[in-house]
Amino acid sequence: MGVKQIDTKIFLAYLKYIGLVFIRKDHHHHDLYDYPKDHPGGKLLRPLAVRTNYKEIPLHHIHTNLIAAGKTKDDFDKWLKSSPKKK
Repeated sequence: MGVKQIDTKIFLAYLKYIGLVFIRKDHHHHDLYDYPKDHPGGKLLRPLAVRTNYKEIPLHHIHTNLIAAGKTKDDFDKWLKSSPKKK
């Protein structure tokens, strides 16, 4: 990944693409995402937290969320290259 930040909307589109669903908002301006109950891999140990009040997400937040979701940077990079960017 040669970029330092990703547009929040693009990252949320990736979360949807891999099957994560919005669970709820917390009191720190995070949207929480998890796999649905019927997902083959089961639910995550803890939901992914995304600060949707920011326009862009720092790369280290993306990395930690990818790891927690069982995905790699390569998975995300391939998706970025193959998917149209929606603004």
